[in-house]
Amino acid sequence: MPHLPKVIAALLVGATLTACHATTGLQTTGFGNQQPSADESTVSPPGSTFTVGLGQTFSVVLPGTGEAGGYQWHLDDTYNQSVVRMVGEHPGSLPSNPQPGQFAPEVFVFEGDAAGSTTLHFSQYRSFESSSQAIATATHPVMVH
Repeated sequence: MPHLPKVIAALLVGATLTACHATTGLQTTGFGNQQPSADESTVSPPGSTFTVGLGQTFSVVLPGTGEAGGYQWHLDDTYNQSVVRMVGEHPGSLPSNPQPGQFAPEVFVFEGDAAGSTTLHFSQYRSFESSSQAIATATHPVMVH
């Protein structure tokens, strides 16, 4: 029994690493134009372009961390707010068969307000840190026609 604490510690570290891998792995298939989708359990492929019509809403789905350690996604205000505007933000849904340690994604909902293009920049950091301390970033071009 003297090794029991070490065994428990090793199991906890393994479970934590597995959970971290499951929550930070971004999907890399399906690059190209993203059409608006109601599926809020599938993470938007990194760098994917959203093409929408005037007045159409679309969702950018980013991998969630379950707010582990206080990390949340933040939208930089450098995008052209006359082309698109953010109309909501909420937790997404888990897939029907979630992986152990998988958290619900974060969903940002936008609406196309004017023809044109812009780029949405997201950074994942804690509220008491600056964006320069982000642990992850995501960039998504948007075209409104």
